[in-house]
Parts: sequence; structure tokens; C-alpha cells
Amino acid sequence: MLFQVRTGSEWHSTERRGCMVTVNNQPIYQALKPIDGEWLEVGSKGRHGKWFTAEYEIPIDSKVVFKASANSKPDIVQEFVVSADSDVDIDGYEYSGRLCGWIVSL
Repeated sequence: MLFQVRTGSEWHSTERRGCMVTVNNQPIYQALKPIDGEWLEVGSKGRHGKWFTAEYEIPIDSKVVFKASANSKPDIVQEFVVSADSDVDIDGYEYSGRLCGWIVSL
């Protein structure tokens, strides 16, 4: 199954956000190689953080966990097992009109 995944983190003076996706208990970037990807630097030349938006082919029967965190907000945690008909659309937190993390089946 093909998924678009955004992971990363950012820190500002009063705000912090982060998102990690694991596949079979490993960070996705260790478990799989992205098919395609793009870095987004936040703030002054990435000084405040970086996000990586990528497409991954995640094997059927893999256990996937999405976890987003932000200060003063409850964690967003979702987990699922990839199936042939997975329909996934999980969003992290919104900040300044943009989503900070997600995983979406394509």
C-alpha cells in the first residue's frame, strides 16, 4: 500500500509540535526507504525545525503507529495494521493554517 507521510518537529518560543510514524515498532525512516520525499524547513533556514513529507510503500500486515504531540494539547495516537484495502487519513495538529503531521493512504 502506498502512503504519504509527514514526520518531523518544530520548536518556537512558545509552541512545540512533533509527529512520528513507526512501522513494526521502528521509526518509518529506519524501517523503509521513501519512494519520493521533500524536506520543509521551518523558521530561519530550518533553525526552528524540519518536516519530511514522503511517499512510502508499506507492506501488507505491517503495524503502523502515528503519534503527534504538542505542548498544551493531548497526544494524537492512532495505530492500524495495513491491509489490501486500507483507507487511512490521520492528521496531526494545525498551526498557522497548515497541518504539522499526517499519514494518508494513496
